Amino acid sequence: MTGHVSHHSATAAEQAGQRLAATAEYLGLDTSWLGRRCAQLSAVGTERLARPRSRLLGLEGLEAACRFVAEQLVIIPRTRTAPTR
Repeated sequence: MTGHVSHHSATAAEQAGQRLAATAEYLGLDTSWLGRRCAQLSAVGTERLARPRSRLLGLEGLEAACRFVAEQLVIIPRTRTAPTR
């Protein structure tokens, strides 16, 4: 059964960027928008988007995921600016 799934996967691809693009297409997301939005979030941070209720949780994982998606789908600057208030 697992062999069938791996051979017929909607997101089968060699490179991570190709798998992300296939997943976005499968979910009906615009790949260029997703890359741009993740690049924007990587540049300014996610503090204004999400606030964990616990002081033990952080946004580093979300920011790393946005940075990874942006790097795979578009070229982004490596600098991060402070969020605007």
